[in-house]
Order: sequence, then structure tokens, then C-alpha cells
Amino acid sequence: MFNYAQIKDGIVVAVQQSTSEISKEGLISIPEYSTEIINKLYMDGDFIDQPPRPIRIISTGAMQRRFTIPEEVFISGDAAATVIKSRLINSAYCDLDFQDVIDGINYICGVLQAGGVIADATARAIELLQDGVSSEQP
Repeated sequence: MFNYAQIKDGIVVAVQQSTSEISKEGLISIPEYSTEIINKLYMDGDFIDQPPRPIRIISTGAMQRRFTIPEEVFISGDAAATVIKSRLINSAYCDLDFQDVIDGINYICGVLQAGGVIADATARAIELLQDGVSSEQP
């Protein structure tokens, strides 16, 4: 039996067995059939665990919990900030890389700084848009 790993963009995407030898771009011969190498990075003949990917999509509840109570109370007094926050928490999920989300968070933080609720709008926006954790995933 011949065993192969299919490599795409340096990542093992599949393994397969064949009764005959196969010579095809993207297939490499492996000593034994094992699905444990799927999703591993293939570099210099070795299969390496990929570094964890940052979590950039979080639940809307997770986004809401990132705001403090004083921030939420103050936001409710600004019509535009209220609409933006409402859109954030009424979506199916919150994509931290989506430009409308980034712009909305920056606007809200500007309102919070102007109102004296926070000292630094840029620093707070960075905190609110930081990578998620596993418990924040939708």
C-alpha cells in the first residue's frame, strides 16, 4: 500500500492510500496512513502543529460584556452610539475585523472620552477590538 498526504499552501488537507504509486503535484509519500497529520503544517519534511489562529469572530453577548456598566449607561444618552451598539449586539455575531464594527467602536470610544467616562479612546478601542477567547466564540 502507498500512503500519501495532500498538501495545499503548506498544510496537510487530506491523507489517502493507494494500491499503486501516484506522482502528482501536492501529494507527498508518507510512511504510514494517519489522519493525525491533517491540518498540520508541512515544513522541511516534518509535520508541525499550526499555531492557534486568533479568534476574530465573537458572539454579540461577548461584545456586550466587553463594555462596562458606566460605559453602557453613557452610551444610552447618545443617539448615534446607541444605534451603533444596538447593531453590534443584534447581529448574528461580531466580526472584529469588519470595518463597520471598527468604525462603530471608534465612534463609541470617542463619545465616551468626550464625556469623561474614559481617558483614552484609542486605547479603549484597542481593548474592545482585541482577539477573542474561546469562551467568546458564537
